[in-house]
Amino acid sequence: MPLKEANPRSINVQFSSSAVETPSTSYLIFYEDWCPDCRAVQDLLKRVFDREGAPLAQIVRVGEVSDWKSPQNIYRREWNLKSIPTIIRYDNGKESGKLVDNEITEGSLVRFIAY
Repeated sequence: MPLKEANPRSINVQFSSSAVETPSTSYLIFYEDWCPDCRAVQDLLKRVFDREGAPLAQIVRVGEVSDWKSPQNIYRREWNLKSIPTIIRYDNGKESGKLVDNEITEGSLVRFIAY
């Protein structure tokens, strides 16, 4: 399944009413191009999630640097994110795992999606 960008206006609705409630596993990848740690894992994310037979995953853009650094950032407030990149796994509609920042390596990501 191709890696797609989530619609920021409907991300809560999408993942609370459709993708997350399906019996399959799905992933949200919180990410932004200005972030050097995100750019460092970009190729890995594409290899793992942007291929035939890959699990459902959507990229969530967290906003410009000033937006992200604000304590009022929606992803900091409502998703309790502290760092990007962050990958959250959902199984049967419930959060079942998370990889954050330097935890995202090829080995850890392969184990994470094989869960």
